[in-house]
This record gives sequence, C-alpha cells and structure tokens, in this order.
Amino acid sequence: MSPIAFCSWLGSKARGHAWWRGRYHLPLAEAVRGGVVCAVPAVLAAQLHNPLLCWSAIAAFWTVLADPTDAGLRRRFVAGIMFGIFGALGALCAIASSSIPFLTIALTGAIVFLGGLLRSRGADVGLHGLLAATTFAVAAAFPVHGIHAATNYAVYFMVGNLWAVACGVAMWRTSKTGPVRRAAFIYFAGMADFVNRLAIEAAEPRTSWIRGANGAGHGRAPLRAKLEALHASIGHAGGSCPSAVSDWAALGERGMALIVGLQSLFGRDLGQSEQEAVRLLSPVLAQLGNLVEEWALGIRTDANGTPQTTGRQRQDLNREIRLCRRLFQRLVPDAASHEFVTTCLSLVTQLESLIAGPRIVRTSLRAPPQVAAAAPAMAAWRQLVRDLCSEANPGSAFARHAARLSVGAMIAVAIAMHFPLRQGYWIVLTSLFVVQPNFAQTLKVSTLRVGGTILGATLASALGLVFHSPLLLALAILPLAAGSLAAKSVNYVSYILFLTPHFILVAHLGLPTGAPWELAIWRIANSAVGALLAIAIAFILWPHWERDRLARSASRAVDGAAAYLSAALRRLGDDACQAGSSLAELRREACLAIDEIEAILARMKLEPFPQSRRMACGTIALTSLRRLTGAASLLESTKGGALTSHDAARLNELAEWAIVKLRDKLSRLKSGTRSSPFERQRWVRKVGACRSYPAGYVEQEVTSAFSTLHTVMRGLA
Repeated sequence: MSPIAFCSWLGSKARGHAWWRGRYHLPLAEAVRGGVVCAVPAVLAAQLHNPLLCWSAIAAFWTVLADPTDAGLRRRFVAGIMFGIFGALGALCAIASSSIPFLTIALTGAIVFLGGLLRSRGADVGLHGLLAATTFAVAAAFPVHGIHAATNYAVYFMVGNLWAVACGVAMWRTSKTGPVRRAAFIYFAGMADFVNRLAIEAAEPRTSWIRGANGAGHGRAPLRAKLEALHASIGHAGGSCPSAVSDWAALGERGMALIVGLQSLFGRDLGQSEQEAVRLLSPVLAQLGNLVEEWALGIRTDANGTPQTTGRQRQDLNREIRLCRRLFQRLVPDAASHEFVTTCLSLVTQLESLIAGPRIVRTSLRAPPQVAAAAPAMAAWRQLVRDLCSEANPGSAFARHAARLSVGAMIAVAIAMHFPLRQGYWIVLTSLFVVQPNFAQTLKVSTLRVGGTILGATLASALGLVFHSPLLLALAILPLAAGSLAAKSVNYVSYILFLTPHFILVAHLGLPTGAPWELAIWRIANSAVGALLAIAIAFILWPHWERDRLARSASRAVDGAAAYLSAALRRLGDDACQAGSSLAELRREACLAIDEIEAILARMKLEPFPQSRRMACGTIALTSLRRLTGAASLLESTKGGALTSHDAARLNELAEWAIVKLRDKLSRLKSGTRSSPFERQRWVRKVGACRSYPAGYVEQEVTSAFSTLHTVMRGLA
C-alpha cells in the first residue's frame, strides 16, 4: 500500500472510531436525569396553567448544572440545599426591593461581587456563588413588583431546587466511579488518537506536521488537559474508587512520558535513512493505537478497574514489530538508523507492556486526599468570612474579576429596568456568564455565545413553528435540557446551541409575551447587548493583559523543565522505583507550566495592540521547552543500562552547566544586568561526543534548546 493510501485509510478509520465511541465521552445518564428534572416543572406549568412553575424549571436546571456529581452524597445534598436557600432569598430580596430601583441596583452590585469573590474558594464553590448571584440579578430584572410576587418567586425557586436535589441525591443516583471512568476513557482514547496521528504522519515524514509543529510538541496540551481532568476526578472521588481505578492516573502519566519521547524522536531533522525507518514504523504505531483504544473501551465496562486486551491485538502488534525489524535490516542497513529504530521500538514495547501487561500496583503521584473531620458550622462560616475579607483588596485578581462582574450586572439590571426591552433579563444573564478573568477570554466567549445563540434561536423558532401546543413545547425541553448538560463537556457553542432554545421555550411558557420566533429575535439582540457590555467592561475596568504574564510564566516553565531534566538524569543512576513518583510529579509541573505559555500565546492573539516581538520570542521559547521536555521524557524512558558511564557522566555535566547558565540569565534579566553568551560551541568542543544514540540525541536537543532559550528570554521581558 502506498503511503498516501495508507494515510487515507488510517484517517478514515480514525474518524469512524471517533464517531462510534463519541457516546462514551458524554455523561448521558446524568444528562438524561437532568433533562427529566428540568422538563417536569415545565410540563406541569403547561398542564396546570401556572407560569411560575417555569421559574421552578430554571431553578432545577441551575441546581443540576452546579451539582458536583463526582462528590459524595452528603456534600451534594448540602451544596444543593444551600444554593436553593440563597437563591430563594436572593429572588425574594430582589423583587421586594424592585420598587426602589436605586436600591435594587446597589444590592445587585454587592451580591454579584460577593458571588464572584467566592471563586477564590474553588471552582465548585465559585459556580454556586455565581449562580446564586445570577438568581438575584435576573429576579431584579423581572417586570414584577411587590412582596406577594417576591414571596411566590422565592417559594417556586425553592420548589424547583428541592425537586432537583431529591432526584439527584435520593431517587436517581449515579455511579460513584462513573465520572472517573469517563475521564479515564477520554484520556486513553485521546492517547490512542495521538498514537494514530503519529502513525498517519509517520507514513509521510516530510510533512510539516512531523518536522515542524511536531517538534514543538503539537497535540500535547490537549492530551495533558485530559490527564489533568482524570487527576481531578480521582481526587474528587477520594477513597470511594477501587485501587486499580485510582492507579489510572499514574499509568496515564507513564504513558504520557513514553509517547512524548516517541514524538520528540520523530520531530527532529531526519536523514534519508531515518525517514525510511519512520515509514516502516507507521504500521507498528497504527497497531499500537488499536491496542490502546481497545484498552480504553474496556475501562467503561470493567468492574474492577483492570480492563484487559485481547491476545489478538498483542499478537498483531508483535507481528508488526518483527516485520518492521526484518524490513529495516533488508532495506536500511545503516548503523545509526538501526539505533534510531531500536530506540523507537523500545518505547513502543514499553507502552505495550504498560497497557496490556499484567496489572501491578503502581505508585500514584499523590495519595488520595484524606477526608478531614467536619469543622463546626459556625467556625466554617467564620473562616469563610475571613477568607473573603482577605481577598477583597485591589491587589487580588479574584477581587478585580468580582468587581468587573458587579459593574456589568449593575449596568445590565439598570438597562433592563429603565428601557422597554422584552425579556431584558437575558442581558443580565449574558453579561454575567461571558465576563472572564482576562480580556482575550471574554472576547472569545462573547463571540461563541452570540454565535451559539443565533443557532439556538433558529432552532427554537423552528420548534415554535412546528409545535403549537404548550404541552409539546414543554416536552421538547427534555431533549434540549439533556443536550445542554451533555454538550457542556464538548464545547461552548454546542452548549449554547441547546441552552438557547431551552430557555426560550421556558420563557415562552412562563411569560408568554410573544411567539417563540419573536422571543428568539429578542434573545439574539439582548445577548449581543450583554456580550458588548462584557467586552467593554473587560477592556476598561482593570484590564488583565496576557502579555504581562508571559515573562513570569516562561521563567516558571524554564525552572520546571530544568528540574525535570536534572531529575531524569539522576534517575539513570538511581533505582527507578524509588525515583518514579517524584520524577512524574516534576514532569507534570513542567508540562503544565509549558502548556500555560501556549495558552497565553493563544490569548495574546485576541488582545488589541499585539506584541509581535514578544509573541515571536514566546513561540520560539515554547518550541525549545517542548524539545527539552521531549528529551527528558526519552531519558526517563531509557533503561539505566542503555547508556555507558561516559555518556551518563557527560549528560549530567551538560545539564548542570546549561542549567546554571540559564538560571544566571534569568536572574540577570530580573536585575537588568547583561549576561555572557551561552557559548554552545565551547561546550561541544569540551569533551568527546556521546556514543549511544539516545545520549547523542539528548545532548543535541539540550544544547540547542538551552542555547535558544538563553537568546530569546530577553525578548519576553
């Protein structure tokens, strides 16, 4: 089969597999449960002709949205009830004070600031705080007044909240390990896709991906994000997971090191014989991807957390490895290329043994978090107040973000109260949910929000034209709410695509001020106003520019990569079992710091007044750091006896010398003094070159990467 035909076959196969297993990526059970929870109050509102039950439907949706499904039942119950209490009190106070607009707007600012400040306590607490503050702000924008209406809205909000909590905690429970299994499947399926992409590009190694972007670590950041999601899921589950399930994160970290080392080997400038060797390795990688994918699929069904692969997959892989060795010896008898192939196949066999070999107890990165004894309620509240007071200062990033949210909510509520806008509370909703901690992210989310709203409003208009019965429109909320909750884990546009018609139909049933297509137009207009308001606030009020963070992030990444490289070199002389845990932790910290640079550079492209020089230097530094961690990953995956004492000593001396020079560069940059040049050539001539292929490759990558970093770090300041 020709390389082009082989690439086409692998690409179509990968797309088919991604479509077929896509259902495993979605939390379908939780989404269907949430859809039923949200649809029941809407159906009752249509049947009983009670529009206030639609407010209960909104309360139920927000309760489900904030429900930490991977936490314990007690924590979920307490969090859900507390959200309902604060939301009901917020609706009561907002509507009761609406006869005094100035007081309502001032209270909105204070409540939203407090809710935004809760983000400093973590993502879950921050989401509950933001949704509770949103309840107050939305109720303040409702065209209702008086204590009687305020009491009704508070009671119906609490009814929807209690209904959602009862369904989620008591009547319809989900598996405790379900979120962990899903996160593990997503990561290992992503690893299989990564290996398959390597196989596709290996069939034609002259492509720009494998020689250019691949050298910069293309695809590592999304895979690392999936692995971090797995770490977070295991941490939330605590001790409720089987030991083998908790071990998936350590297994994933080890597999990450192997495929990064393999990718870094392919990303260097390859000679003619090495390019031919890479082509011969393509079928091996394709079969390895099949093996990883089969193991990932087994995660979803195995009860003990030890999914098994069939012997046929392993036999096929071993057959491809033997065939590759025979073909290479016949077609490319070059000694240097032989070492290259031997190194690559060593990484492949290690990954195969890791995935399909016998299950053993591995050392996790961190021990599962111990559940501390519950503090007295009053002491916990006093500690919360002290923490919030310590954050409420102009130097806190959380306080500045909360202030932006507060100002935006006050302006949005004032617009909704003083202008004759239909469903003006949608301006409040949009402004609260699209204001992000930095300008670039606010601009991106605002654009996606408006685009998704246009698509969702079109869908809502179509449903309104097809279904005229209120009951049928209420029943349509079930798939829309379930789609919103399921698509939340896919991307933001898909989430808004389902969320918009969901809320339009709820609004039509609750406040029937027009046909669904009319409400769709108002939804688009109000969302656009809210998005423009959010962008203006992020640009004017305490703007957070990513370019100011680039130098600090690069310094942390350089320190992290240097520490990881040093530990990988020390491992060659230590017992791997003793050094494995700390080495994995150093690798993780270095990769997260490097991924942060990549995210900052992506956000800088959306900022006004672009910094072309900084972005160019940051991109070069990112590429060098990726090459450095790739070389360290190869060292980590190299067995201790694979390097001679001469090579190990030379690499140790090289790393110490380069790290000292680079850290001296960083300290001099901070102090503003000049530093001496890197003098790479002097090092190369200092002693004889490394003799083995892995050591020679690492030496070349380290000297090149440190030399480049030494040159471009000044451009980041």
